[in-house]
Amino acid sequence: MKEQEAYEAMVRFLDDRYRRVPSEALGTLLGELQLAADGKPFDPAIEEEWDRAVGVARQARGPRSIEPQRRAS
Repeated sequence: MKEQEAYEAMVRFLDDRYRRVPSEALGTLLGELQLAADGKPFDPAIEEEWDRAVGVARQARGPRSIEPQRRAS
């Protein structure tokens, strides 16, 4: 799975959860996770946190779990 696909899957998962069990904190997080026109999250800190999480996942599962993807600058 490519990194962008993994990100989109995470957002969909959280959105589905939010629709079943609304939570103010989860709603705020979903807003921060939304992508701007440049393809980056509205909250710049989210991108750094996501990159760290991907790095941890890669170490734990190996390089085939999430393929790197170049980001638009």
